[in-house]
Amino acid sequence: MAADPQAVTRAAAIAERVQRETRDRALRISLVMRETARTLERTAALAEEHARRRDRVGGEGAVQERQAAERAREAARRARRYAQQWRDVADGGQP
Repeated sequence: MAADPQAVTRAAAIAERVQRETRDRALRISLVMRETARTLERTAALAEEHARRRDRVGGEGAVQERQAAERAREAARRARRYAQQWRDVADGGQP
């Protein structure tokens, strides 16, 4: 039994659309994750500045600020990894 040529054409068009939409969405996610990483890096820098300020004035909390900065940097690293993974998907790779 031969396949219906119109059904094959429709299936191919649907597959192409799904691939295009997947690439578009993966690219958007990648961009959001990169921006998230930049925001987290700024957060880490602010926490480090707060820690230095607390050290200068002798206030408490510098250790906690440095810990917050390190957590923000680690989160930024994860966000950059995810951004790259989604960029790879957008470029035609596998998730």
